Amino acid sequence: MKSSGLTLANLARDFAAFGGTRLLVAIGLMATGTLAEGIGILLLAPAIFGMFTPAGGVASPLPMLPRGTSLPSILALFALLVALRAIIVLARERLTSRLQVGFVEAARLRLADRLTRAAWAQIAELSHARIVQALSVEIHQVGIAANSLMAAITATVIAIGMALMALAVAPLAALIAFTIIGLTYLPMRRMLGRIRRLGESITYRHFGMTENAIDFLASLKMVAAERTGQAWLEQQRLLSDAAIADRVAFASVHARAREMSVSLTAIAAIALVGTGVAIGFPATSLLVVLLMLSRMSGPLSEVQRGLQQLVHSLPSYERLRALEEMLPPAPARAASAATPFETAGLSFENVSASRGERDILRDFSIHIPPGAMVGIAGPSGVGKTSLLDLMAGTLVPDAGQIRHGDTDPTRFANDLAYVGQDPVLSGRTLRESLSWSSDASTPDMVEALHLVGVAALLQRVGGIDAPLGERGAMISGGERQRVGLARALLRRPRLLLLDEALNALDADSERGILTMLAGLNPRPTIVIVAHRPEAFALCGRLIRLSQQHPPRIEERDHATHQTYEVHA
Repeated sequence: MKSSGLTLANLARDFAAFGGTRLLVAIGLMATGTLAEGIGILLLAPAIFGMFTPAGGVASPLPMLPRGTSLPSILALFALLVALRAIIVLARERLTSRLQVGFVEAARLRLADRLTRAAWAQIAELSHARIVQALSVEIHQVGIAANSLMAAITATVIAIGMALMALAVAPLAALIAFTIIGLTYLPMRRMLGRIRRLGESITYRHFGMTENAIDFLASLKMVAAERTGQAWLEQQRLLSDAAIADRVAFASVHARAREMSVSLTAIAAIALVGTGVAIGFPATSLLVVLLMLSRMSGPLSEVQRGLQQLVHSLPSYERLRALEEMLPPAPARAASAATPFETAGLSFENVSASRGERDILRDFSIHIPPGAMVGIAGPSGVGKTSLLDLMAGTLVPDAGQIRHGDTDPTRFANDLAYVGQDPVLSGRTLRESLSWSSDASTPDMVEALHLVGVAALLQRVGGIDAPLGERGAMISGGERQRVGLARALLRRPRLLLLDEALNALDADSERGILTMLAGLNPRPTIVIVAHRPEAFALCGRLIRLSQQHPPRIEERDHATHQTYEVHA
């Protein structure tokens, strides 16, 4: 874990890079507002003291104000300054709000972009809880950090402005006051380390609760059937109690620091008055410094409070940036090349690939002609899904080339559709689920649903806009697979990959859908992973994978099956 100072510097650098000119304008508005307020204090100080000149004027520490200026004129000028400051503060708040919200949303979108463009092998290594935590809790904490940083910058500019004006009017008195404040604030540095550790602890507690909740939701039906929810609840309660304890500890440290800040500022004021009386400071200068010090107490408290919130949120910012660094973008996939449908075959040329220490393929070559139906068979764990991943481009081969017709392998993403055994229904309705990756019209959606045999589903749920529940929870597993296949067909793919995509259907239903796919005109190249031999009845070629021997390819003419072995 990096030090708080280094992480804070990185956060400030990122915020400055995002804000650019707008941040400079915001700081300029802060300084201008502070100047207006400081001039107002300098105007009022002698008037409060009643230091009127014989001619009815007032002695003022402002050199540009003529001696003898009447009290009504000073009050009118003060009112003008108040109005000007109000306009400046309003403009400043609007600009700083845009900067804070924009910075947080830019971080959220940057992470989302990394997730969509990262290589699948990197995404597969991440837990869902880690991603959910980053996009929710950690982004929220970064928002708090951005707000605290902006508030601390604003308060610092105001405090520095007041300090400079106090030094200009009464240098010695101001120097004494600020020295006392600086010395008394030193003990607060020790609190920041405690706050940082609490921030780290709370971040990890929240991650544990998020991970626990995701595991619970993934097994919700099993938990309901077995009545094991109490065990999950107990684990969630333990994590929650620990997080509450950390938050209470942070609130306690925060309150102590706040009260210390108020007390130390009061001590500085008392010391200033005593020193001023003993040394014989001019009354007007002493009053100006006290007014400036009083006005600075709020910003100084804000700096202290903002710094605590910043340090508390830094662990979330570190984890978010670390996640981004783990997800370097994969090579960009360009839009599909305008090649004719009949040239969209698939070729493996001396391809070798591995997962960890295990070889999946070694020097493997095959050509799949356009429109072919090919099966991939073998026991669990031999690399059937990995072979599909190679075809889809989500897994990069260690050696060799994979070509889609005459097109570069990174250019056919838009020509491909992938359906797994547990299709993700991304929307709450049939329409939302089907329109996720295509711009199909309503008639096209209805036609696709009829093709995959869920016309009855449309009637049962009440139409294409009827709710299906979270991730299709209100329909069966087989119906979800059919809807997933309908979504894939709406993409008009030239390569259709089915990874156990029909295993929730009975054999007759599976045969009907495969017959429908075989009869598509034009027909995409279809690659099927399955365990049931019946799923390969219409395949003209079958690739058999095994851990004991190299891949074997069976040419199936539905009369005789020729088998040959591909040697390494």
